Amino acid sequence: MEIILGLAVIIGIGIFYYYNKNKTLDANHDGKVDLQDVKPAIQEVSKDAVEKVTNVVDTNNDGKVTTEDIKPVIKKVIMVLKKFTVYWTATARDDLIEIIKYVSSDNLNNAQEIFQKIKKHTIGLESLPERGRIVPELKFLEVL
Repeated sequence: MEIILGLAVIIGIGIFYYYNKNKTLDANHDGKVDLQDVKPAIQEVSKDAVEKVTNVVDTNNDGKVTTEDIKPVIKKVIMVLKKFTVYWTATARDDLIEIIKYVSSDNLNNAQEIFQKIKKHTIGLESLPERGRIVPELKFLEVL
């Protein structure tokens, strides 16, 4: 059973890396993901990759991937695949507006670029909400 779970995690990680590289699992672009779409991702998981993943997942270094080794990995995979809702506080929204107004008074193109970068990074929080650091002020503002 542990071998099956270990292989499932390794295949899952291979699929995850394939998804990150190609930005989709829908290889044939038919609007759904089926076995034919996932096969290229599975094929990219070489023996070397399996060994590297096993070394990372095998937390107690016994040469085996056990259920206990897999649990934190599965949690991380679920976190990555799950979409979260990002809420802007009124203060953050107002600050962003003021920043864009200030920059646009000098250079409209720079303001648009800054806005697009901020937007891109905040959209990224939908799939990786725990990236970055926790700002200490959030506790003071009772956000956390």
